[in-house]
Amino acid sequence: MLLVVATISSASAQLLVEGSLTSLKKADRVNLKIDFSEASIHGMSESAFAKYETDWDVDKPVIVGYFLSEARQKCGDLINLGTYENADCEIRVNVISINEKGNYVCEADVYDAEGKVIAKIKDISAKGGHFGTKLNLIKDGAKHTGAALGKFLKNRAKN
Repeated sequence: MLLVVATISSASAQLLVEGSLTSLKKADRVNLKIDFSEASIHGMSESAFAKYETDWDVDKPVIVGYFLSEARQKCGDLINLGTYENADCEIRVNVISINEKGNYVCEADVYDAEGKVIAKIKDISAKGGHFGTKLNLIKDGAKHTGAALGKFLKNRAKN
């Protein structure tokens, strides 16, 4: 019984919001930006990981694309996520860490058109993959984390 309660508690506490996300559903376009610059990837900085894993610079846009695609899919028609230069709102996802299995931990700030923070999302996390290269596990994690964020955004923007 204690294990069930702990599992439910950790799942419900996974994403905490300060502020409101209702303006996302009113926005014509919402820009989604993924930032790895402060991330610890396999215990290394992004630049150190790029030297270790030489395909990082080639695969990084693919990883960002997977993240965006899954988030967009989970948001459905409620929120128009994309990579827009002139958007009504912007979500900046800061990747905190990616472990060896491709598990992500992120935070995000949501900005209005004037650049004011209107919401903060903490503890965005998802599992990576099970098999494959380091970059394949990171890609799997990007898909899962994007899906988790998209589902959360859709659920919170409805209210």
